[in-house]
Amino acid sequence: EEELAKLESLIAVDNVEAYEAYNVIIGSLKFYCVEYLNILDNAKYDESGGTTKLDMHRVNICRRCIEEILRIIKTNGRLESNNYIRMAVVHAYKYLHMLRDIADE
Repeated sequence: EEELAKLESLIAVDNVEAYEAYNVIIGSLKFYCVEYLNILDNAKYDESGGTTKLDMHRVNICRRCIEEILRIIKTNGRLESNNYIRMAVVHAYKYLHMLRDIADE
């Protein structure tokens, strides 16, 4: 969220490199989502036992949400200029909101 706030300040002053900062932020988000997805897919939490059907359901919900975020990031792609930066920031906040929702569960 702090990185998005910094990005918004770059946009506010019409910095020509704002799209590059956005690409770095989204690249970082994508990396962490893929890493988290790998953790979910490896099922390390199952090895210690004690997982219930409800736990598995929650894991599946998290997996679907992360996969959806990654799909949207792939669809939107990287920015080549500042033309769509404001819309991209709205999408970034949407990703953040989705992640917070699954973190609350």
